[in-house]
Amino acid sequence: MLAIRSLFLILIVAGAGLGIAYPWLNARYGGYEIGTWRVFESGGFTVAEARPALSEAPVIVSVDMVTRGPLRADRQGAVLTVTARSGGRTVLAQALDFDGVNARILNPQTGDAAYRTRVGSIASFAEDGLQIDVARGDDERANIVTVDVIVEASPSPIQPNAIPVGYVLLGIGFVGFIASFRARAPKNPNSSPPPQKWGRQ
Repeated sequence: MLAIRSLFLILIVAGAGLGIAYPWLNARYGGYEIGTWRVFESGGFTVAEARPALSEAPVIVSVDMVTRGPLRADRQGAVLTVTARSGGRTVLAQALDFDGVNARILNPQTGDAAYRTRVGSIASFAEDGLQIDVARGDDERANIVTVDVIVEASPSPIQPNAIPVGYVLLGIGFVGFIASFRARAPKNPNSSPPPQKWGRQ
């Protein structure tokens, strides 16, 4: 019985690993940062020249912006525009209004606030890499201090059968483990009372 319960425990652990831990770890730690480029400071905007390896596609482009004071709540239009080109063609174009992006207060004295948002994903690019151009949008009232472009490798795709198989193993192991405690142990014939003898002793 102990061996059977150990087998069901192994199924539970394997199922939890495939169905729960594997997708969570892949989403949280599967990707990695390829590089960060400062594209705006006091001197104005510059173009980020990113050269990820072709094998790192798809890549995710994000923007980290620091402003002197929070963005105005009544802003209208885009604060920044981002255009990425590769091999002479545009592979990503996005206007960023930072709506719904929570600010991180970096310095209470100066009021510096940081905003980070995802621009988009680029599925493929040429060998010359990516030229990422950031510029001001329609709303020019933001007092921008710095802008950084971050390029990250996407998490590797999850195997399509891993999660369903994990949940099946988890279910079988859990049901079997519980059922193993409900199974009755076989009776010991030596523990039965001796049969009664009828008639005269």
